[in-house]
Amino acid sequence: MKVRMLSRNPSEYRRETSDDVFKIPRNYSQEEHPFASEREYVRAMNAAKIQRIMAKPFIGALEGTTERMTSISLNSETLGLAVFGTADGKIQYWDIALRKRIFETQAHGSEIRGICHTNKSRFMYTVKMDLKLNSFSWNPMEPFIFTAASEDYNVYTYDTRYFKFPRRVYRGHTNAVLDVDYSPSGREFVTGSYDSTVRLWDCNRAESFDVYHSRRMKRVLSVRFTLDTKFILTSSSDQNVRVWKAHASEKIGPVQPREKSSINAADALRDKFRDHPEVKKILKRRHLPKSIYAASHEHAIIRSKLRRKERNIRVFNKKDIPFVPEKDKHTVAQYK
Repeated sequence: MKVRMLSRNPSEYRRETSDDVFKIPRNYSQEEHPFASEREYVRAMNAAKIQRIMAKPFIGALEGTTERMTSISLNSETLGLAVFGTADGKIQYWDIALRKRIFETQAHGSEIRGICHTNKSRFMYTVKMDLKLNSFSWNPMEPFIFTAASEDYNVYTYDTRYFKFPRRVYRGHTNAVLDVDYSPSGREFVTGSYDSTVRLWDCNRAESFDVYHSRRMKRVLSVRFTLDTKFILTSSSDQNVRVWKAHASEKIGPVQPREKSSINAADALRDKFRDHPEVKKILKRRHLPKSIYAASHEHAIIRSKLRRKERNIRVFNKKDIPFVPEKDKHTVAQYK
C-alpha cells in the first residue's frame, strides 16, 4: 500500500529570527500574471508622480551676508568649507553645514571676480578684473573636455582635441549664462543665468533635467557643486547664498535597506517607461515663472520661424541652401 504525503522544507517559509521579514511565495509564471506589463506601467506612473511630489530642492540660505557673492571656491581638504568673494572686495570663509561665517577679511578695493584654493587648500588666490568674462569649467573625469557659459543664452561643450565645432550645444536659458560648474562625477553640470534660474544638465542630453528658482532669487552670479555631489551652492545678486539638493527628490539622511531597494525599484521603473507619453509628461514638466515661460515660448517661435524660412527658400526659390547642423551654426571662426 502506497501512502502519499506532503513534505515541506521549513527553511523555505519560516523566518530564522523574529526580526526577519516574512517570506512571501511568488509565482513568476506569465499565465498566472497576464497583466504584468500593465501593472508595471501603473507603478512607473506612481513612481513618477511621487518623485515630483517629493521634489523639494531648496535646503536653506546662509544668513548674515551683507553683499552679493560674486565667486565661490570649495575647500578640497575638508568637506563643507567654502570661501566666497564679495562685490566689495571681501573674502568670507563659511562652514556650510553649520551655516556659520568663520573668517572675513578685506582683500581688494573692488569686486572679486575669481577665487580658488591651492591643492592642499592652505592658500587662496583671488582675481580682480575690469572686463566682463563668463565662466568655463573642465570635466574632472575627462581632462580634455570643458564646458563654457556664453552670452547668447547657450552652453557649449568643447573637446580640446577637435576645436572645429562644439561637441554639444545645451539650450534652455532665456538670458546670458553667467557661471557653470561640473559635478565631481563628471556626468552632470550646473549653470546659473541672468534669468534668475539654476539649471542642471546631463552631459549626454541637450536639455536640462531640472530647473531651480525662487521668488526672491535674482540673477545667479556663481554656482558650485559640493565635493560629495549631493548639494549645490548658488550666489545671486540679492545678497544671498543658497544651498540646494543636486537631485530634488533625493532623501537626505540615513536610508534603511528596504527603503533603498524600494527607491532603486522606482528608479528602474521610471527609467524603463521614461519615453511613454504620460510618464514623460510628468517627469519633464516644470512650473516656471511667467516671464521665463514667455521668453522660452518666444525663443521657440523664433527658431521655428527660421526653420520655416529656410524650407520656403529651398522650395520656392529653388536655392540649394546647405543644411547646417545646430552645433556648426555657433562657430564663427577658428584660429590656430
